[in-house]
Amino acid sequence: TPMANLQQWPLSGIKMHRNFLWNALKSAEDKTILKAIFALAQSLELDVISEGVESQEHLDFLMSLEHPRMQGFYIAEPMQQKKIPNFFEDTVSSGELSVNKKK
Repeated sequence: TPMANLQQWPLSGIKMHRNFLWNALKSAEDKTILKAIFALAQSLELDVISEGVESQEHLDFLMSLEHPRMQGFYIAEPMQQKKIPNFFEDTVSSGELSVNKKK
């Protein structure tokens, strides 16, 4: 099974599918599963990036779990590589995350 092979894979991180986040907001059981995945990743010293952050509720939920690595349309829409440095400069200079308020 994939879990049995977990130690054999040369992993440095895990990208969490958006369904884990979305379901965790609807179900206590799914929230427990998500927390267990974070705990497992932390114990294996793996980075976790959560995708699918599309609302303030998603952002707040992940921050409440002390999980700051995330991506999604609420944070920023896909952008050209040349625009990425300016995005980070603006975020650092403002002192807070400049979220995409279009949605």
